[in-house]
Amino acid sequence: MSADSVTRLKPLRLAFVVGAGRSGTTWLQEILGAHPEIATGQESHLFPAYLNYLWRQWEKEVGPERGDLRRVGIANYVTQQEYLDILRTFAESILLKIASLKPMATMVVEKTPRHCQYMELLGRCFPEAKVIHVIRDGRAVAASMLTAARGWGRNWAPRTARRAAKDWLSCVSDARRARDRVGDYLEVRYEGLHDDAVAQVTRVLEFLGVQASPETVQTLVERASFEALKTGKAESSILRCGELAARAAKTGEPVGFYNKGTADSWRQSLTRRQLRTIHRVAGALLAELGYVTPEELRESLSITDMICQVATKGMRSIFRPQHGMPSR
Repeated sequence: MSADSVTRLKPLRLAFVVGAGRSGTTWLQEILGAHPEIATGQESHLFPAYLNYLWRQWEKEVGPERGDLRRVGIANYVTQQEYLDILRTFAESILLKIASLKPMATMVVEKTPRHCQYMELLGRCFPEAKVIHVIRDGRAVAASMLTAARGWGRNWAPRTARRAAKDWLSCVSDARRARDRVGDYLEVRYEGLHDDAVAQVTRVLEFLGVQASPETVQTLVERASFEALKTGKAESSILRCGELAARAAKTGEPVGFYNKGTADSWRQSLTRRQLRTIHRVAGALLAELGYVTPEELRESLSITDMICQVATKGMRSIFRPQHGMPSR
C-alpha cells in the first residue's frame, strides 16, 4: 500500500500558522514540523493565489440581479455548500501530498503568513481547522522587513517604514477581526517564544492535540533553536515535493532569512524618524497589544499625531495602563 493511500485512510487534521511576514511563523513551523505527528510543507499560498479567486468568482455569479435575461455560471450546477466542498477537496488534495511524505503524521500544519487576511474563507472551507496566529512587535517586524528589502527580500518586502507598518497593521488587524470565523484560534507572541520557548511550544502542542511531554518539547526546541536554524546546523523539517522540488537542486531559506532573532533589535536599527512613522501608523494597535507605553507614544508623536490616534482607536486604547500582553 502506498504512503498516499495510507494517509487517505486517516482523517486529515489541519492547522494553519498565520501572521504578518517576519513575525516568526517559519521558526514556529520548523519547531512543529519536527514533531513526529506533524507534517508541514513550504508555503502553499492556497487562499490568496487560488481559492480566494475562485470564491470571488462565485460571489460575482450569485450576487445581486443585474437585470440580465438569464444568469450563467456554475452556480446553475452546484449549491454554495457544494462549491465550498469542491474548494475544500482541491485544498485537501494538495495538502495530502505533504502528509504522504510522513505517513505516521496525524496532522498537517500549513504555514502561509498571508492567510491571516483570508481567515473568513479559511473558516468556510475548513470550519474544524485550528489557526495559530503569531504576533510580533510591529516595530521589530518593520525593522526586519526593511532589512529584507535590502537583500534577499528585495522583490517583495516594503522599502519604507510607512509601508511596513501598514502591512503589519493590516495583517494583525484582519486576523484578529476574523478570529471568531475559524474553528479554534490561538495567539502566540514571538517574544514569548523567544524568552521561554519550552512553555510556548508546550502550549501550542496542547492546542493542536498532539503529544506534548517535557522530553518531546525539549527535543523540538533544541533541534530547531533559532541559532541552529540561522547557522544551518538544523536540518529543515519543512517537507517538499512537487514540480519545484523536482527542479530545485537547493532547498532551504535564502541567506539572510534568519536575521538577528532578538526581540528588541529594532531599537538599534530604526531611526527616530522611522520609529515616529511606525507609531503614527500603528501606534494604537501597538498600545492595544501592550507593545508600546503611553510615555513612548508621547515622546515619539506630535500633538497632531496623537489626536489622529485617539480619533482612530479612542483614548483608552492608547493611554490605559498595560498589564502584560494578553492572548487568546
